[in-house]
Amino acid sequence: MFELLFLIAIVAWVFFSALEFVLTLPCAPTIIAAAVLVPLLTVWRWHALIRAHGLSRLHPRTRPVPPERFYWPARRRVLGWRFGMASFAAILAWPAACLWPAGPGTDPSSLAGWASGLVAILATAELLASGWLYLRASHWFDRHAPRFVGLARRALYRLSDNHEFLGEEALPREKRRREKVY
Repeated sequence: MFELLFLIAIVAWVFFSALEFVLTLPCAPTIIAAAVLVPLLTVWRWHALIRAHGLSRLHPRTRPVPPERFYWPARRRVLGWRFGMASFAAILAWPAACLWPAGPGTDPSSLAGWASGLVAILATAELLASGWLYLRASHWFDRHAPRFVGLARRALYRLSDNHEFLGEEALPREKRRREKVY
């Protein structure tokens, strides 16, 4: 019980220390707004991308049907393009949002800060939503896609001899072969 309280106290201390540091930065309003808006916008964009790409049945327990399989290569390229463009926009917008912090006035630097903060928040939400959908959909169509997921699954399988890492069903007991132990 005391360990749990200790862990909660450490997490709270780290959170409040990070919040105190962020509040000292001139771009604190943008960062705080991003902490609130990015998760909400990411979920909203993820659902919108699912509808736009016709992946409404994206569920880990069901297998994709032929129309979804047929159109996936083209949709994968579009999602990859979205991810790349959102990454590029976020990489450019976040430093601009920190260089020109958003302020209460209407001077040009404050307006540039508000605009770059808005672009940074929207680009980050698009980046997370398209990346999340790309990973989920790729994994839905092929258990070893994207490539780094497949490599991790194979490595974990080789380390543990566990069929679940390969995404395969367990063999029935009568079809299993007993492995020799030394």
